Amino acid sequence: MSGADALVEHFTHGEAIGVDVAAIERDLAALWRESASGERGVTRACLWNLVLHARGEAELAVGKGLVDAIAAAVPARSLVLDMRAEAAERDLEAWISANCQVAPGGGKLLCSEEITIAARAGGRARVPALVRALLVPDVPTAALWLGPAPGVDDARALAALTEVAQRLVIDSDDAAAPAGGRPLGWRAGSWRTLLGAAGLLQVTDLGWLRLSAFRVLLASCFDPPVGPEGLLRVKRAAVVVSPRGVATGELLLGWLATRLGWGEARRAGPDEVAASAEAPAGAGAGRREWRARRAAGEVELGLEVRDVAAGRDGIWEIVIECDQGPTCRVVDVEGEAAGTVRIEMDGLPTRVVMCEPRPDAELLVAALGARGLDPLYVQAMARAAELEA
Repeated sequence: MSGADALVEHFTHGEAIGVDVAAIERDLAALWRESASGERGVTRACLWNLVLHARGEAELAVGKGLVDAIAAAVPARSLVLDMRAEAAERDLEAWISANCQVAPGGGKLLCSEEITIAARAGGRARVPALVRALLVPDVPTAALWLGPAPGVDDARALAALTEVAQRLVIDSDDAAAPAGGRPLGWRAGSWRTLLGAAGLLQVTDLGWLRLSAFRVLLASCFDPPVGPEGLLRVKRAAVVVSPRGVATGELLLGWLATRLGWGEARRAGPDEVAASAEAPAGAGAGRREWRARRAAGEVELGLEVRDVAAGRDGIWEIVIECDQGPTCRVVDVEGEAAGTVRIEMDGLPTRVVMCEPRPDAELLVAALGARGLDPLYVQAMARAAELEA
C-alpha cells in the first residue's frame, strides 16, 4: 500500500490527520479526491455545518462522541473547537478526519468530515475568522455549546458563534457540581442571556427535549375520567430536582405558567412561605417559592433541590395540587429500572410506567430538525427567567 493509500485509509477510518492550519481546505479536497477514486466508492455528504465549542476535557469528549454518533442521521462538516487552556503545543493546530457509514443497500461509504482546531493564547483571536472560512456555503450552521452556561469570560466566544450560526444548541441539564450549596449551570440569570441570543438566531435545548416525556405524563393526569377542569384551579405546583436538574425544573414551571395562563411570578415573602402548604419531607435550604396570579386567586410555585437519584433530566418529583380538586404526583422511582415513573392521582389507581430516557445523540438529531424550532421553549424560557435565584 502506497503512502497516499495509507493516508486515505486512515482518513476514512476516522483517524485524525494533522494538517497545516493554512491548508485545511486543500488537504481535505485532496483526500476526498483520493477517497472517491478507484474502487473505494466514497460519497461525501453535508447537511449542516456543526460548530462545537469545548472549554474542558469532559465537554470535548462528550461533544466528539455526539458528532460521531449523529453522522449517519445528520452528515455535517463538524468544526470542533478545542479551547482548553493547554489545548495545543502551538497557538493554533488542526486535524482532519472523516465519519463514514455504509450507505443503505451496502456498497458505497457515505462520509462526512470533522475538523478539530486546538487554540490557546494568541491563537484564539484567529479562531472566529478561521471558522467563517471553513463553513460549507449554502447549508445552515448550528453551534453546539456544551457544559454550564457561558460566563463573563465566554461572552466573546458566544458572540462569535452567534455571528456565524443560525441555530444555537445547548444542554441545560449540564450543570456543574454544587458550590457552597448552590448548583451552577443554566439557571434563571442565564435565561436572560439566552433570550437575548434568541432574538438573533434559533435556540434549542437538549434539556427541553429531554423534558418532553414528563410534560406528556403531566398532561395525562388530567385526561378522562378526571378531565381538565382542575387545571383552571391549580393552587400549588412544586418540583423536586437533583442538583443538575435546577434549570429543567425552572423550565417545567415556566411551561406550566405559559400553558395555564398564570401571571408573572414573584418571589414569595417569609410570611407567605410560612403559610404555604407543608413542605415535603427533607425540604431544606434548597427550597424556593414564588407566587403567580391565576383566575380567581394565586398559585404557589415551588422548586426544591435535594440529593436524590433522579434521572438524566434531574426531575425527581412533580406535584400539581388543585383547589377543591385532585392532586397529581409524578415521581421518578428510585431503585427500579431507569426511566420508571410512578403516577399518583386522587381517586384513581397508581400507575407505574416506563419512560426510558432518549440517548443524547437522538436528542441532538431532533434539535437539528423541526423539533428544534419549538416556540413553546422560548416562551417557557421567558417565564423561567422570572424565577430569580
